[in-house]
Amino acid sequence: MAGRRRGTAARRRRAARLKAVAAGGGLVLVLLAVFWSTVWPCITGALVLGGVGAAGWWLWRTDRLV
Repeated sequence: MAGRRRGTAARRRRAARLKAVAAGGGLVLVLLAVFWSTVWPCITGALVLGGVGAAGWWLWRTDRLV
């Protein structure tokens, strides 16, 4: 029976963590929608830098394999 209680508590903690993550994600989405005109250049820059980094990594890996 003790194992059953621990499993229940673990499930409760996991559910609470999931609710917190969902609430945080929802808050981030709301803030992005409200401040979109201020935030979009930063997001665009991050996506461009991420794409350039991914392309560079892919080229480096391809060169190492060849």
